[in-house]
This record gives sequence, C-alpha cells and structure tokens, in this order.
Amino acid sequence: MRVRRHCEKMTYYKTDSRKISFGEYWDLASGSGWIIGWIYKILGRPMPLASGIPEQQPFREMIVDHTSVPAGIMKKFSPAIVELQKCGFNQFWFTALKNSLLGNAAYAVQGIHPSGQVTSKIIYVRIKLSNGWSSPLSLSWKAG
Repeated sequence: MRVRRHCEKMTYYKTDSRKISFGEYWDLASGSGWIIGWIYKILGRPMPLASGIPEQQPFREMIVDHTSVPAGIMKKFSPAIVELQKCGFNQFWFTALKNSLLGNAAYAVQGIHPSGQVTSKIIYVRIKLSNGWSSPLSLSWKAG
C-alpha cells in the first residue's frame, strides 16, 4: 500500500480491493458476504469501499473529553458504562478518530479497573462507503 494523502498529522494509505485474494475475502467476510467480494474480483472491478485507510494513531492523540462525544453515541455507551461501574470500573477514557477524511465516526470508551489488571473497551463505528451508504457497526462491550 502507498501513502495516499495527509490530513494534519494523519497518514492515509491507498486501498485497492482488487488486490485482496479470494482467501482473504473468505476470511474477512461474515456469512455469505465473501460471494460479493469474489464476484467483484472475478469481474476485475473495485469494491465500493473507502478510498483510503487511516494509519493507526497513538492513544494519547485520540483522547477526547466525554462532552465532545455526540449525544446519540453517548446514549449507546451509557448502559455498558453503568454495567462496568457495577463491576468496579472507575476510570474511563473516551477516544475518537480525529481528522478523518473518510466521513466515518469512530468513538471508544476504555475502562480501567482499580486493580490495574483488567481493562474494557466499548466501540462505536459508523462507516461511510464510497457509494454514499452509511453502515453502523454493532456496539458491544467485553470486560477482560
């Protein structure tokens, strides 16, 4: 992959779905979704994916104040945060993918247990595909 463009300190890598192998489609897709990838690959056409993937950012640069998380997303986080508090978690860090050129929304809550031996992560991601579709991914949390 080659560097596509920069946005402040964020590096993007060019993507080309035609270079994904049949086996990778098989491994990556859920259910029978691999069929769609295989059809695009056989026809030699690119999938309508985002045109670039942002480079992973350091945790400290992704930290945001909880008040900057949109109310709708915070409403989805709240039940899981309450459950984590019942399990003893008392420190939470909110993070967001900043400076995205893709139109995606990516927020997370990192929880730390007072023992320092257990962490949790709650993630909310909404992906905007190149054809204009928006697909929210499921919200889940797992302590451990």
